[in-house]
Amino acid sequence: MHLPPEIYKQVITNSIVSSVDVIFVNGEGKILLGLRNNEPLKWVYYIPGGMRYKGETIEEGVRRKMKEELWIDIDVGKLIFLGVYDDIFENWYFEGVKAHSCPITYVYHLSDDEEKNIWIWDIRHNDIKFFDIDDPTLHEMVKIRVRDMREKGIV
Repeated sequence: MHLPPEIYKQVITNSIVSSVDVIFVNGEGKILLGLRNNEPLKWVYYIPGGMRYKGETIEEGVRRKMKEELWIDIDVGKLIFLGVYDDIFENWYFEGVKAHSCPITYVYHLSDDEEKNIWIWDIRHNDIKFFDIDDPTLHEMVKIRVRDMREKGIV
């Protein structure tokens, strides 16, 4: 389902990308973020997720992305809808190309067993770790999600 780079660049340049993100919360109330290896947000700890494929349902996209990025089989019944966001980036995979993504974002409370089985599976991340939700180093877009989680009583 991967597009050739020249077509992908046209899509990113001219469209809004539908994506899925999952904020994993452990038993201590901390959130899991991955250190990104590529743009957008290269070298920033951010929420796992990414683009959906055409014809892929939201649930299918969530399952695929979490398996690809964290090697976890999630129970979609545990997903808590948080919201849909506008993420606008100055650089995407192509330097100088602005991008607009609308991630459908969920929260997922990890069991202890699920937390033990998470590990980096793809090339998009250099590291993963749990952060306190009040950590001042969180990216602004992550802070917005944390605010919404609080307002909805999710954390």
